[in-house]
Amino acid sequence: MSKRKYITVGSLVRHKQSDQVGLVVDHFMWNSEYGGFRIEFLKPWAREVGRPLTEIQCAAYDVEFVS
Repeated sequence: MSKRKYITVGSLVRHKQSDQVGLVVDHFMWNSEYGGFRIEFLKPWAREVGRPLTEIQCAAYDVEFVS
């Protein structure tokens, strides 16, 4: 049985929409049920439009644990 791994500040995660890897630097809650993370990417995310992003705020379900 594998041990459950929780995403916390300092965790290395992958942002599912951009497939970028980054570190969680903050956790926040929108209400009592839903929250998210602020992630600083290891490499800037070069999007089709606009400047490359170095960090993003996203919902918790948009990230997956890497290590």
